Amino acid sequence: MTRATVSRWGALAITVAGLGVFAMGVIWPFVDTFLEQRAGILAQKNRLGDLVRRRLDHTAATAVPVMRTGLLSASSDEEAASRLGAHVRAILQARGGEAEVVRVIATTKEAGLSTLRATITGRAPENEVLEILHILETESPTLFFDTIQLRRLESDFPASEVGWIALTGIIHVYLERPIEPGSKP
Repeated sequence: MTRATVSRWGALAITVAGLGVFAMGVIWPFVDTFLEQRAGILAQKNRLGDLVRRRLDHTAATAVPVMRTGLLSASSDEEAASRLGAHVRAILQARGGEAEVVRVIATTKEAGLSTLRATITGRAPENEVLEILHILETESPTLFFDTIQLRRLESDFPASEVGWIALTGIIHVYLERPIEPGSKP
């Protein structure tokens, strides 16, 4: 090797070492700070989520249950729709979701009882959807899904830990109002 080649290699080694020192001294502290702040934000987000969940669980636990006997007690269709909407909203909110629409389709009479059919539209965290469906059908024995559609929602934050599921369905519930004598079933 010639002296010029050795000088070039030496200059290249000094330049690479200088860039390494620059990166470790200037750039790495910024990256480290960013990673620490990101971890802090995620920890705060988790604490806030736990706080919200505790409040919602407390609210749901202290709320007066809408369905006492397995039948929805109401004197009119409007009251039944309102109580059904409040019941579905309370269950979704207790699990971090939200019911956007609960709309009555029809009331019918069958098997000696009035039946209210309604559409529900809402969204819930994907890790809570099965629990919400389980609660809706087991804690309310006369609340049934006729149809249900679940669709994963696109997130604005691709790195978010929990995705959201859109929930759309038709439900029916039996009302605590016997059919009047002489009326058609």
